Amino acid sequence: MQGCTSLPVVWCRAGVDEIRPLKMTYIAENPMVPLKLTAIAAQPELTVTTYIMGQDVYGPSEQSVIRPDALMDSLSEFEGRSNYPMVISRAIDEAGPAGAFIREYGNDFRNLVDFAYEDCCLQGDDFCGVSGNGSCECPGASYDRDDCAGLVDAGEYNTAYEMFEELRNKHASITRLTTRLSPAEMTYDPMFEPRGSDAFAQRLIFSPEKFELDGCRSRFVDDAAVEQYRTIALKDPCTTTYCGAGTCHSNADGTQAMCACPANYVSQQFIDLDGLPSVTCVPNEEIIDLAAGGITLPDACKGRDCGNGTCVDIQGFATCECASGNAAIVSPNGAVPMCETAGPAVDSGARNYSVEFLNVPVCDPAPPQCGANGWLVENGFGRRFRGVECAEIDSSRFTPPPPPVCDNGRDVYGDLPDGSKGESDGCAQTGFDAAAPVGGTLFVLLGLVGLIRRRREA
Repeated sequence: MQGCTSLPVVWCRAGVDEIRPLKMTYIAENPMVPLKLTAIAAQPELTVTTYIMGQDVYGPSEQSVIRPDALMDSLSEFEGRSNYPMVISRAIDEAGPAGAFIREYGNDFRNLVDFAYEDCCLQGDDFCGVSGNGSCECPGASYDRDDCAGLVDAGEYNTAYEMFEELRNKHASITRLTTRLSPAEMTYDPMFEPRGSDAFAQRLIFSPEKFELDGCRSRFVDDAAVEQYRTIALKDPCTTTYCGAGTCHSNADGTQAMCACPANYVSQQFIDLDGLPSVTCVPNEEIIDLAAGGITLPDACKGRDCGNGTCVDIQGFATCECASGNAAIVSPNGAVPMCETAGPAVDSGARNYSVEFLNVPVCDPAPPQCGANGWLVENGFGRRFRGVECAEIDSSRFTPPPPPVCDNGRDVYGDLPDGSKGESDGCAQTGFDAAAPVGGTLFVLLGLVGLIRRRREA
């Protein structure tokens, strides 16, 4: 191999396109993943996902298992970016030094087939019209063969599909386990064992929860509420940043997150699971002494600018040690972060800070309530919030329309589909009687809908 040095490790100058997956076959009672070897050239918060196929669901022998639903309260987004990878990192670190895995799936292998794939690709005919659209969506299907042949690695793609089908027909269960860890944490090679009682079969469909008050700024009850809103808004950038041992800050204008690292730690920029740059804190130490094996790496800090900090070369990666009072922020056009004056401190990051907006007092009209005849009427509390008298504001959107009038002058719960009024819509009744709870329940639900809409607007 050209450009390689064979010492205790093989060091190659190869591009990404030249790298092929490493396949290992070994005899053992249970599967294992060699993480220790990965530490030599891994970046921070490396995502390691393990698929285990067999007759049972598997789990790690020594590490703890975290169910995805335990992460739901922390899931959110910032400027369209989900924080799921960062939340995983924080949850695993909080589980302890022994490490942990997120069980993202563990059950029947057949459930992994996507419904759309099953409907479109396993029916024998081009039911969904995928042929000739330039996209390989049904590998193995004759009607999508030309599209799939256009792939750069079409042969490998189809081979992989055939292997997947073979495995799916051979094994009853599949387990997907994910962990995230930095090189300094790759001190173990996890082994896995059957855990049939830990089956988790739900499909992972995460919808990050985000609360906003941008449309309510003019209706904060007082200056204290305005300041409370600003304080929470400054935390928001830390939603999608996890600083590990460090502390997440926002920059001065609250648009980006920063990491302030403690003593013996430096900041490192890396490409995260979603393909976007992130920054975190890593130990200022060499994981493996390459020099002991006679390997001399180029100076990773040559030509690098850390701003208000100093570049530190750690095992071929450029990192930054920020000066006191500064924190590292992602540099969109560089391989190292920039050290700038730190804004307000938050915590380690990777949380749903927007939920705190629910505690900001906002003055808004109370939603309508049910009147005596079952029709919605304005709420008697008027423009108040927790006993605070609010200024005059527009409440027209919560003003219910006038109730209809029956031909016989009696109360009505609603009109007939053709707009007329008759006995079936309550015109034969006066006020509430035995049938009234049905209509009353309906309007209580309508009131709740109004309340939900108001909260969403806020």
